[in-house]
Amino acid sequence: MSAARPLPAIPWIETDDAAIAKLAVEYFLDKGFRHLAFCGDVVFNWAKWRRDAFVAEAGKVGIDATVFDVVDETTGTTWPRERRRLIRWLENVPEPCGLMAAYESLARRVIDLCRQASRPVPDSISVLGVDDDPLLCQLATPPLSSVIPDAEEAGYTAAEQLDAIMSVRKIKPLGTFLPPLGIANTFDFAIHDAQPTNGRSDSSSSNRRASV
Repeated sequence: MSAARPLPAIPWIETDDAAIAKLAVEYFLDKGFRHLAFCGDVVFNWAKWRRDAFVAEAGKVGIDATVFDVVDETTGTTWPRERRRLIRWLENVPEPCGLMAAYESLARRVIDLCRQASRPVPDSISVLGVDDDPLLCQLATPPLSSVIPDAEEAGYTAAEQLDAIMSVRKIKPLGTFLPPLGIANTFDFAIHDAQPTNGRSDSSSSNRRASV
């Protein structure tokens, strides 16, 4: 079984990155954002697929999403150098901005660096992650909202296909895309509406994560 699709002759299971990106863009649009950004990682194919899908979805509604990709360390760069480059990028994204990070730990780095870039979260930049890791989300300051992948279904599907392979049953080398389950925003502190009503946030904000 594969999630990165390196071997075309075997079946693979992958999160539906296009659906994840679409959900994120719609989420930001519903909150009133008209400036969008994506922070990704060129090391992972799925991160690049999410980036491309996010940019495409934003483009469908006339938004030119700005993009930052963390560079692979094999190119000779280092995190301190990438960190400085990322801070400069954050300093220049339009305000207010809805920013999606390719995965949770990267979203946490973005939140931390927003402070150094003098871009408060969520007032200046609202941040959304992917993976819905409760520990990472709740330890972020402010707590992080996140797209929920269907990890449980991925496990069941992989087990079924692996059982078929081990039972020497013929199985087509097809891919299985699993759509996200939604967005976890129990606290929703890292994101809030881009255009609050009457200068105040939604009355339910006390029950939301702060990153968005």
